[in-house]
Amino acid sequence: FDVSYVLSNVTESVYALDQTIHYDPAQVEFLSVDALKSGFSIVGQKEGEGQVRILMASTGIGSAITGTTPVLKLHFKAKAAGQNLTSSIFLTDVAVAGENGIETTVSNGSAFKIQIMVVDKAALQALITRAQASHDAAVEGAGIGKYPVGSKATLQAAINSAKAVVNQGGASQEQVKQAIDELQVALQAFT
Repeated sequence: FDVSYVLSNVTESVYALDQTIHYDPAQVEFLSVDALKSGFSIVGQKEGEGQVRILMASTGIGSAITGTTPVLKLHFKAKAAGQNLTSSIFLTDVAVAGENGIETTVSNGSAFKIQIMVVDKAALQALITRAQASHDAAVEGAGIGKYPVGSKATLQAAINSAKAVVNQGGASQEQVKQAIDELQVALQAFT
């Protein structure tokens, strides 16, 4: 999942930015960060247990931060928890520097709450395997024991839809249940 960080209500031009982002390392893993403001680059990054400090600076005239500006996009991965959890990501030690180089401490932002939901895809994966085996063993044709022409393509389309849900990182448990229901109906119609 991604978290966007925006500076708001900036009244003077900001040419440098120093901030530390905190997270619970037992619940989420920090992957990477991207600068969002053109001409305002990440010049330093130091990771520690449950935190990452990011230093940013303007790379030229006209690339200062003013007003309300998206600054960073942070990329995280939820860790397997076995249960639904609420976690938070928050900023501390935020300092900005203007064109004269004088640093000013900025109030820390509020915590960003995230819900980590456990989604069990095992039943869907097992049903996909069973449906694919039925599909692969079937022979279309007009004789006894053969399946109507086009029925394999219909089942394969349902299997592919279910596979898309399995491969979707952000699929909810409701989407998984719906995919199971739809594939079961398609498999029953096929058989």
